[in-house]
Amino acid sequence: MLKILKNGFFKQKQNINDENCPIGQESGRRLFLRRYGYLGLCFAVPVFLMLVIDIFMEVYPVNPLGNSTLLILDMNAQYVSFFEGLRNIVTDGGTYLYSFCRSLGGEFMGMYAYYLASPLSYIVCLFPQGNICEAILCLLTLKTGISGLTFGYYLHRTGGQKPRKILVVMFSVLYALCSYGVVYQHNTMWMDAMMWLPLVILGTEQLVRYGRMRMFTVFLALTIWSNFYLGYMCCLFVFLYFFVYYFGHDRKDRNPLQEKNHFLKSFTRIGFCSLVALGVTALILLTTVYSMQFGKTTYTTPKYIWEFKADLLDTLAKFLPAAYDDINTQRGLPQLYCGVSTLLLVPVYFMSPKIRGREKLAHGLLILFMLASLTVSMLILVWHMFQYPICLNGRNSIFLCFLLLVLAFRGLRYADRHSVAPLWGTAGVLCVFVVILQKMNLSWFDDFKNVALSLFAIIVLAAVINILLVVPKKRLTQAVLLSLVCLEVFGSGLLNFISLSNEVGQARYSRYTSFIAGLRPSANEIRARDTGFYRMEKTAYRHKNDNFALRLRGLGGSTSTLNRETISFLNKMGYSSRSHWVKYLDGGVVNDSLLGIKYVISDKDLGSYFESVFVDGDTTVWKNPYALSLAFAASDAVLDFGDTVYESSQNPFEYMNRLVTALLGESKTVQLYVPVPMDLREDASLQSCTSRFTDGHLLFTATADSAGYVTVSCEVPTGKELFFYCPAAAKYLDVNYPLELTVNYGEETYQFGDADNIRIVPIGSYDESEMVLTVRIMKKTLYVDRWDSLLYYVDDEVLEDVFTRLQKTQFIPDDNCSDSRLTGSLSSENDGQLIFTTIPYDEGWQIFVDGERAELLKTCDALIAFRVDAGDHRIVMMYRPSAFTAGLIITLCSLALCIAFLVLQKQIARVPVLRILSPVPVPGKDGQKTDIPQEDAPALKDLPEDLAQDGPPSEEETRQDEEIPDEEVPGEEDRTEEAREGDPGEDSRA
Repeated sequence: MLKILKNGFFKQKQNINDENCPIGQESGRRLFLRRYGYLGLCFAVPVFLMLVIDIFMEVYPVNPLGNSTLLILDMNAQYVSFFEGLRNIVTDGGTYLYSFCRSLGGEFMGMYAYYLASPLSYIVCLFPQGNICEAILCLLTLKTGISGLTFGYYLHRTGGQKPRKILVVMFSVLYALCSYGVVYQHNTMWMDAMMWLPLVILGTEQLVRYGRMRMFTVFLALTIWSNFYLGYMCCLFVFLYFFVYYFGHDRKDRNPLQEKNHFLKSFTRIGFCSLVALGVTALILLTTVYSMQFGKTTYTTPKYIWEFKADLLDTLAKFLPAAYDDINTQRGLPQLYCGVSTLLLVPVYFMSPKIRGREKLAHGLLILFMLASLTVSMLILVWHMFQYPICLNGRNSIFLCFLLLVLAFRGLRYADRHSVAPLWGTAGVLCVFVVILQKMNLSWFDDFKNVALSLFAIIVLAAVINILLVVPKKRLTQAVLLSLVCLEVFGSGLLNFISLSNEVGQARYSRYTSFIAGLRPSANEIRARDTGFYRMEKTAYRHKNDNFALRLRGLGGSTSTLNRETISFLNKMGYSSRSHWVKYLDGGVVNDSLLGIKYVISDKDLGSYFESVFVDGDTTVWKNPYALSLAFAASDAVLDFGDTVYESSQNPFEYMNRLVTALLGESKTVQLYVPVPMDLREDASLQSCTSRFTDGHLLFTATADSAGYVTVSCEVPTGKELFFYCPAAAKYLDVNYPLELTVNYGEETYQFGDADNIRIVPIGSYDESEMVLTVRIMKKTLYVDRWDSLLYYVDDEVLEDVFTRLQKTQFIPDDNCSDSRLTGSLSSENDGQLIFTTIPYDEGWQIFVDGERAELLKTCDALIAFRVDAGDHRIVMMYRPSAFTAGLIITLCSLALCIAFLVLQKQIARVPVLRILSPVPVPGKDGQKTDIPQEDAPALKDLPEDLAQDGPPSEEETRQDEEIPDEEVPGEEDRTEEAREGDPGEDSRA
């Protein structure tokens, strides 16, 4: 490591003699590499350390002997499937607007904005279909490296005329591998804000000092586009930082070009650039807002009260190495670790006499406000878009980490031998703080992992920094400090990764690849045989979003951009669904047929109602002959069919009986599902449990520590397909009641957990008329809403009659329809015929009947319907939400405005009203306009044109750089080069 650093940092410049460059002068390329080349280490070192952590975590293929992946928590449950879906869109020519792969169907742009909008997401499209895990590994590693690179670039541009390159690399490593970057890495959408934040803040400073707006606008727009959620937080931080930076510096520093009315003009510029950035991202923002109207904004009900959501002392403990507590519940604390060196040097910054008091006061107030934003309920709500995070708390903590690292770098930059006392005073306070935390016996603050590592890091790093401040030879000391910091962040990152894996787990590489590879051939074969438009599902379950990876138009799905009405409807239809997710674990012939599930991929026998299409190994593809089309004729009675029907039954069997009755327009309820009589109050035999009637529900309570058993015998029709449903009381639907169902003393066993018990389960047919059901209560209590029957069977004659009538008038889709444009034909015998669809209600749908737009009607509180007259009709269904159209127009106009300002900048500067939107002009040599002040022109005249356009250094930086003792002062030849660097303004290479 030391040898590499010596070769990379300390090699003296040699005269260059080639045909393109005179002796003693460097070419533009070599000059650029000399100045900026070391920033490659800001990228490479974090990448190397992250890959070593992955090797220790047995991540394949970095560790060829490993079988782990980076599919952790949301990356496993959501992102990996969405990335597969994005790849399918790009390679197969799909649509970004709508997808039927999620919960019957729903808009896709909101999901794209929430999970996939980062330009780097398209890296997954460069990998073969079966290598998505490798693609994600590449993506996350690349984002780690870019985070270090951008932070290093920020420090380089703000570190004065002679930035200490080793220290720039060191703080870049601390930024890229802070606990936020390691623990929250699996939420890859948040990493983009971490990547671009340094450039957004650099752009803010350039905008204030020189009126340059390009960098700020571009990277703020890129941050918002990549993820609107963290983009929103970034806008809040920029708003605060603007005032801190402006009022924290004196007039000569914040306004070196002496512009009049500077504050008003700077505020106008940053407001204008922010509006332009928002305009450029309008396509993302407006479709996101539209998506949230389907239920995201009502996902939680926040309480607008002032209270501490976390203990302040516990929160401060998160600044220490490996301080991992919990990320999967609301109890978790924010991720704040950004290096022990940072904790040691921030107080040095505040105690440095070389830094003005107003700057320290401004930054101190911002630190206190950011800490309050992580602990005070009202501020947490504001930062998190007025919704409490369900888990992964402190999602805005990266902004505090960034601020502390910048101040620590400045503290070390201006430190000297007089800073030793504050340094060791801080080290002593930190050691006492660690001892106090040990006495508090925090469950997650381990004696060895946290106490020993923290004390060792505090003492050793304080000693090395002490040497750096007092010993003249600093190069070797800086290299040692960098090595120790790399060792520290590696140890902390590895321990955090281990704790994260122990809490939420890592998906096995073989598990994911074998599961998807085992089902994908069957799905592809079905699509090859049947090119129509239909829904398809599977009974094998890995995660709720598998349909995106397999391109299955089905029911399963889990996303933060939820459709509450659709999820509620599917729950009423007997599927396992709740809050923001739906699982297809088992279906029934009636609900599957009504919702158009035409094919089911399964490794088990689906019974007599389904037909086997083909067998592929252990997997069989089943066809449902009763499956209806996406739209079919129905009675007007279904328009009045809503929540009140379900509330009166609380039973999916009765709900579907009444739905079919309304669809057919019958006056008497159609008994499609027939109950098997039983009464739990009288017929049940209890073992190790008690029962009582309470609040209109039957409550079973286990009396033993293991479990309680409820056994009931009943008479069932022989040869009939039976369906089980245990209706937990509605008021307890948000509580999981896992149970185990055993049929006929162990002949068949079914387990239910995580609310999976609230669904219809087919349990097959039996030759004997007597059946014994045993329910094992696995969580002390079980509330049962309907105790008169747990079993139903289908009346075959009624089934045949019902679906023959419903199939009579159906929408016949054309082959190869897309998810956002469905075309086909439909024949009706009646004028004003209502056409019932199983498309979730969304005003973005436009339905045309023979070219005339039809009115959208709402049925079942969740689905679309429309009317047609008698005759043959051509039907076109298009999904074009107005939010998408408006967003696209605003985005294109904003892009055109940006380009116009770049191309016509000189012309705009001549217009008095618009002159405020141009960089600050300064009189130059010979009366010409230039961005370089007159007094600085001679020192910069030999620079290449692109560098000469950079802004000048501030007087404060020039003065402070002269005061800093540094043995790295170059020779006479190097002084000319160093004098050229200055504190440049924004340039095109950013």
